[in-house]
Amino acid sequence: MKCMHKSVMPIVTLLFLVFSFVVVRADQAPDDKVVVYYFHRTIRCHSCNLLEDITRETIRLCFEREAAKGSVELKIVNMDEPDKAHFIKDFKLPYQSIVIEKHEKGKAATWKRLDRAWVMMDTQNKMMAYIESEIKNLLK
Repeated sequence: MKCMHKSVMPIVTLLFLVFSFVVVRADQAPDDKVVVYYFHRTIRCHSCNLLEDITRETIRLCFEREAAKGSVELKIVNMDEPDKAHFIKDFKLPYQSIVIEKHEKGKAATWKRLDRAWVMMDTQNKMMAYIESEIKNLLK
């Protein structure tokens, strides 16, 4: 019994080390990714909440795999909070907005504000297709 214990321990140790490395790597966000922001105010109307819901649903339905890997990330930001106010200037936000930002090698490279989303509020499928298309363009 002792001999078998000695031969199994190196294998168990190796498996533990390999598994630990994989877990650590999976927790780290990729250097190249697209961050999808939904910027809102503290006081929100039905349309503001709907825009956030459709953005979330687009990520969930169209980018589930990418979100799980960390190559697509959704951030909901209240731009009325003092530490978030810089986003208004950074992204030239005239009102509640969806912004997609491409990161390359861990740094923000380019961004786009999705202004057409508001005119598509009455057609959720069109708005989802628009958001999906713009995210896919930045993932290329």
